[in-house]
Amino acid sequence: MLKTNVYRQNRKNKCSLTATLALLFLAFWLSSFALSPLPYAQSLSKAIAKDSTLNSDARSHPENWGWATSQTTEQEIHATTFAYAHFAMSEYLKRFGKLGKAKEELQNALKYADNLPFLYLQLARINIQLHDIKGAERSSNKALKINANTPDAYYLLGKINVIRGKKKEKAAINYFEQAVALNPDHLKAHMQLANIAIGNRDYKSAITEYEALVRIQPYYSYFHYNLGRLYRQDGQIDSAIKHLQDAIKLSSKYLRAHSLLAEIYKNQNKLKEAAEQYRFVLALKPSVIKERENLINIYLKLEQYEDAATQCKILLQQNPDDMHLREVLATIYLQMGNYEEALVQSQHMIQANPDNEKAREVMARVYIQQEKYAEATAQCQAILKTHPDDIEIRAMLGSLYLAMENTDEAINLLSSVLEIEPDSEDANYWIAMAYETKDDFDNAVKYLRATIQINPERYEAYNALGFFFADRAVNLEEAVKLIMQAIASDPQNGAYVDSLGWAYFKLGKTDEALAELEKAVQYIPDGAEIRDHLGDIYLEKGLTDKALEEWKKALELEPDNEKFQTKLRIHSK
Repeated sequence: MLKTNVYRQNRKNKCSLTATLALLFLAFWLSSFALSPLPYAQSLSKAIAKDSTLNSDARSHPENWGWATSQTTEQEIHATTFAYAHFAMSEYLKRFGKLGKAKEELQNALKYADNLPFLYLQLARINIQLHDIKGAERSSNKALKINANTPDAYYLLGKINVIRGKKKEKAAINYFEQAVALNPDHLKAHMQLANIAIGNRDYKSAITEYEALVRIQPYYSYFHYNLGRLYRQDGQIDSAIKHLQDAIKLSSKYLRAHSLLAEIYKNQNKLKEAAEQYRFVLALKPSVIKERENLINIYLKLEQYEDAATQCKILLQQNPDDMHLREVLATIYLQMGNYEEALVQSQHMIQANPDNEKAREVMARVYIQQEKYAEATAQCQAILKTHPDDIEIRAMLGSLYLAMENTDEAINLLSSVLEIEPDSEDANYWIAMAYETKDDFDNAVKYLRATIQINPERYEAYNALGFFFADRAVNLEEAVKLIMQAIASDPQNGAYVDSLGWAYFKLGKTDEALAELEKAVQYIPDGAEIRDHLGDIYLEKGLTDKALEEWKKALELEPDNEKFQTKLRIHSK
């Protein structure tokens, strides 16, 4: 209010008082920069050079300031003093958010020094903040009229055209490029060009701009992170990894860099490296969900089931009603052989939703492992009540009928599945097993070959077909090849090694057969059939005592097996 009265009383007094007040405010403003007391013009010049809002034009092009020089006249010095004062007042008002008043002070400054591009650029910035876009454009153009080589003027014109929208994008790009041409280190212009390129999915252009930003500020982790992100988007994975690692070196707790690096490693199937990055993220921010879920999936791929279960339980503490998570945990427990916990998680799911198909499937698979075939059958039948067309469950039920020696019922059900889905891997495999129990060799071979054709990596089918041939002493060379393919997938699988030994035995290669069967019995000590085969080989080699010993062990495992009883009775004499 005092200032207004003075303006009304006397212009000369107004100017003097304005200058005095401005100097007082300036002292306060300069103190925020921790500057030592200096002559007025020198202090202000240093403050301008230090102020981040003036960094490009004021710092890089001091000749554009236009402040007093050694050849300036006394009258010009007087005018310049008032221009300084109004500018200082403007800066003070800006700090308190009084943009309208700050604009007035800059306009007053220009009355005394209308040849300063710097003041016009300051006015343009305030106009942008006040959403006076046309005013900002006029001020920027006036700065260019005074000095056509003013980078910040081009930058501000570019920014103005960005504000005006997509239609003015080409003009914005042109202005930013002119700013960069005049000042290759113009940080903000490079950033604007990068943002436009990213918005247009022009990742190569965005990479060029961020490469410039990294050159300008090589120790700024944010620029390395974004450059890494862009390289990844552009398919330049090695460069992406390098800059993400640089970002982490500069800022070790840069979570987004760790997370993105983990994702890249995961996609490269570098699972251990990915897990390390995810663990780092979770150590710093345990509440994140996506990274923990990704870590769980990695642990599952690495078959680190206990670690996966631990991470699942942490997530369940955060959200105990997440049934999908319980499903994952139940499946993990099934893989671990922790059947009781698998059942507990499945029962949680069924309590929440009695029609939960996945929960009942897990329970069925648990019961199969426990040889509780009736309970497994009940779960499959419950699923089929609500999902009668579930091919996988129908095939599983067929395998259960076979396990319970309902062979004809198994064949009927599996045949109906194959009518709907001829390429059902499970249905082909289990109907082959059913036909084998009925001594229908041709159908058994037919469906096993179909299984292998559908899934060339179902190695139990290779073993089954090879064993069928060996047991019937047909296609023995093919039998060996099939079984060896199965063994290559799992060298310590006792059932596969037993089949190979039996095929060698049928080929008359007794020594090779003995070597394989002795390995097989080490892998599966409680395999009655394996001990029976080993007994037959010992007998062939004239080692009757050893043969009897193996058949006795086989009979202990299967006391009602008439074949073992007969062999012991005949050869004990």
